[in-house]
Amino acid sequence: MQLLQRRDYRFSFFDGMCAHVYGTLISGVFLTGFALHLNLSEFMIGLMAAVPFFVTLFQLPGSYYIGRNACRKKIAFRAAAVARLLWLPLLALGVWPVFGAAVNGLLFLSIYLIAHAFTQVSY
Repeated sequence: MQLLQRRDYRFSFFDGMCAHVYGTLISGVFLTGFALHLNLSEFMIGLMAAVPFFVTLFQLPGSYYIGRNACRKKIAFRAAAVARLLWLPLLALGVWPVFGAAVNGLLFLSIYLIAHAFTQVSY
């Protein structure tokens, strides 16, 4: 049993480390710099800063859904995977800006809102 606990602690530590790196890279200075790279206006950057507070409204239906289904780990894994995979189109939008600044801004905010909605579910 001792060996399994050590392995679980190691995985838990690695998961926490990766989550911290992910959280640092998608918030704060890095996110603001990415928004400026996409030529978002001050208003759009303000909306982007308000997204984490807005998506807390999704906790109610998310908690209801999770309460009705017994497999919380599976739901948590899928929600985290979707939220992280949604950053691929966001990064592609920064590398290949094929639309104008306004359309890029709306796409960025839309995908950013959906990604945050998946990470703000109360488990």
